[in-house]
Amino acid sequence: MSHESDLRASDLWTQMPKFQRETIEQWLELKHAHPRSILLTRHSVRVLQDAQGNSGYDLPLTDEGRELARRYGDWLCQQISFESAISSTVDRCAETLNLMTGHEPVRHDWLKEPGAFVDANPKVTARFFEAGHHVFARELLTDQLPTKLSVSEAASRLLSRLFESAEPHRPMLAVTHDSVLSVLFSHLSGEDFTSEDSWPQMMEGGVLLLNDPSLDHSHTGKLIFRGRVWSFAL
Repeated sequence: MSHESDLRASDLWTQMPKFQRETIEQWLELKHAHPRSILLTRHSVRVLQDAQGNSGYDLPLTDEGRELARRYGDWLCQQISFESAISSTVDRCAETLNLMTGHEPVRHDWLKEPGAFVDANPKVTARFFEAGHHVFARELLTDQLPTKLSVSEAASRLLSRLFESAEPHRPMLAVTHDSVLSVLFSHLSGEDFTSEDSWPQMMEGGVLLLNDPSLDHSHTGKLIFRGRVWSFAL
């Protein structure tokens, strides 16, 4: 990497979402107390709109987004060794993962937005594109949409899938989308992460520390996000 590229990467690194490094530092302190640990993060910086002014699944990472993913990944992999890595089926998520870790991602539909919470219901998916991410997330969290599962049921299923994908005491990286993070983190913490100020930024994530499921298959663990820690039970 040239000196000019070094400087650009350093500038991007200083723009990382606030508290992200604190989240990772807390993870290092707590991860040994839980069987499964997962960094669930949003993809890196993408092109905002296509030539027609639309947003969609095919929008790629920008050059700056690729550089940021590499820079963050270089730092992150010095702290934590990722044994496995999964992503949404959307290319920008898979590319973010590959740039961060060098792994070829295993792609899952259930990490694609809004699929993790709506089971590809056409009416609900249409509402996602019509209302926009913030409104859609708030409507999901208040059970205003005709989804097959409640938010609690969908969140529990998502945790089950993440738990099954991760290996015991081997950290896993999962790259997904902002609306998935916003709804899941809001539900687990009991706080509102759907406003403009609290919305997960590009390349921002949180850590899930999961215990082995109980006999009734319920999930307990901790969420670390923006330097704070919440315990949850579903």
